[in-house]
Amino acid sequence: MIKKFKLLVLLLTFSLIFTGPVDVYAATGTEIASTKQTAKLSKERKEHFSELMDEYSIFVGRYYYLDYDLDEMKEKTLKLVDNDSTDEDCLHYYFATLDPWSGYYTEKEFDLINSSMSGSFYGIGASVSLNTDPVGVLIGEVYEGSPAEKAGIKAGDIITKIDGKSTKKLTLSESVKLMRGEKGTDVKITFIRKNSKGKYKTKTVTATRDEITIKTVTSKFLKKNKIGYVKVTEFDENTDELFDKEISKLENKGIKSLVIDLRNNPGGYVDTAVNMAGRILPAGTLVTYLESSDGERENYVAPETDGTWKEDKTLDIPIVIMLNENSASASELFTGCIRDQYKHGMTIVGTKSYGKGVAQSFRMASGPDKDELAFIKLTTAGYFTPSGESVHKRGITPYHIVKNSTKKNAEDKQFKKALSYALKLR
Repeated sequence: MIKKFKLLVLLLTFSLIFTGPVDVYAATGTEIASTKQTAKLSKERKEHFSELMDEYSIFVGRYYYLDYDLDEMKEKTLKLVDNDSTDEDCLHYYFATLDPWSGYYTEKEFDLINSSMSGSFYGIGASVSLNTDPVGVLIGEVYEGSPAEKAGIKAGDIITKIDGKSTKKLTLSESVKLMRGEKGTDVKITFIRKNSKGKYKTKTVTATRDEITIKTVTSKFLKKNKIGYVKVTEFDENTDELFDKEISKLENKGIKSLVIDLRNNPGGYVDTAVNMAGRILPAGTLVTYLESSDGERENYVAPETDGTWKEDKTLDIPIVIMLNENSASASELFTGCIRDQYKHGMTIVGTKSYGKGVAQSFRMASGPDKDELAFIKLTTAGYFTPSGESVHKRGITPYHIVKNSTKKNAEDKQFKKALSYALKLR
């Protein structure tokens, strides 16, 4: 199994590679450019912030994968800061101008990211990511029985305010922090939801915080047709082991085909997705490859057994993967791999995926005062399917397009179609 780095650092050259849109600044690109400065910036503060950005620009030049313009980044940032802005404020804005996934994090903010990827905490119980148009916090998966579900929040909702505070200029980690708190306390969530006519409606609900234990993989056995169903909500640091356990349970019950549901899965660790593909494919099979800005290619293959849970287990039954417009990053990486490499029958059902084909990694750096650690998340590589396809801004189009109704208690047509193909492919 590929070992995952537990600590952080893009800059110290020990990198934790993500594909998922975890914790980023909520105002980016044209949104940042159009935001007006609240107060005039003095010449002295302008020079100070300019020097600060010049100092940290080395990270962009050394590691960033996509196109960038340092002068444009600086210009956008100087339109946002004012005389009361801190150095951290300036750096938050500066790195956010690159793309929706890059950002600057203090040590406390980075710790919040880590707690989101493993363990338990008190919150509302939903996976979140950045939404750029309209700007807000996008709800991915709403965990069953969670405060979010009880309050009526659904996947696809876009949070615009938390306890009355706009999410537009918050980092996602700041938004997450506002949603977390002591068990039993209330938080007001204002969100917009698209109706059947494609128009957004605003709604405010109150959720009561509770303990949230993240279980990213669940399964069920459909005894009548001997179909196994596995739902994966995120690619967190232990999702691969949970995936193995659920698949093994289903195999012991004699499944003859498998449905893997990646709908509303925003992504996560590259290594986790590779390990999960390795539970299906023979060791040594190419899963994906990452390409850096200088053209250097790094192959990721299904891992050899390492004496733990991965014991060269593979599958030889038909597989159906379910996607929708909120399936992103590692979900697309995993799907693209199985589509290209699986030899025992597979298909894809649902709607076109999100289209995020770039990976981010964290670099550890000194904070502005030099006595504190900081972490810079940058888009450092593009990832490609084994056949050489980039899904970035393209997504993966299912073989069978099926749209679900947004009406309350509507039939899950995508699930029904997936089951039909799980039978047909035998």
